[in-house]
Amino acid sequence: MQVLNDSTFVFISGGKKSRFFRSNDGGQTWEYTSIPYMTSESSGAFSICMINDQEGVIVGGDYKNPDLCLNTCFFTDDGGKFWMNAKVQTRGYRSCVIYKNEVFYACGPNGIDYSSDNGEHWKPFADGTFMAMCADESKLYATMQNGSFQLFELIEKR
Repeated sequence: MQVLNDSTFVFISGGKKSRFFRSNDGGQTWEYTSIPYMTSESSGAFSICMINDQEGVIVGGDYKNPDLCLNTCFFTDDGGKFWMNAKVQTRGYRSCVIYKNEVFYACGPNGIDYSSDNGEHWKPFADGTFMAMCADESKLYATMQNGSFQLFELIEKR
C-alpha cells in the first residue's frame, strides 16, 4: 500500500487474481486493473513502489518457484491503467521493491536486482537471500534470514 498524496492511495493484491487498486478521492471510491501474473495460491503481485502519480513498478512472481523468471515485474507510466511486462525480468520472485536516487531495487530469495529505466530492464545487483529493503541517502539496507541485514552502497545514476 502507498499514499501518493492527500487523496490518492494505491495497493496491490496477489494470489489467484493480482490487481492494482487506486483511489483518487481519499478512499471513497476505488478503481482496479488486473495484472497478468500467473494464477496460483503462491504467485502474484507482492510489492509496489510508485515514484509519482503516473510511474511505478510492481514485483512478485511465484514464491514456491523463486527462480522462475516469468512475469516477475510490471511497470506503468499512466498511473496504473495499464501495466507493461519488463523486457528484461528480475532473476526470479521478488518480495520487495523500493526506489532511491532514480533507481529501483527489487529483492527476493535469490538476490537483489536493479533498474535504472523505471522497471523496463533489470540487472543483478547482489546475490543472497533477502526479504525487504530500505535506503537512506547513500546506503541500501537489506534484511536477511535469522534477523540479520546487509548494507550496500547505492548506485549513482548518471
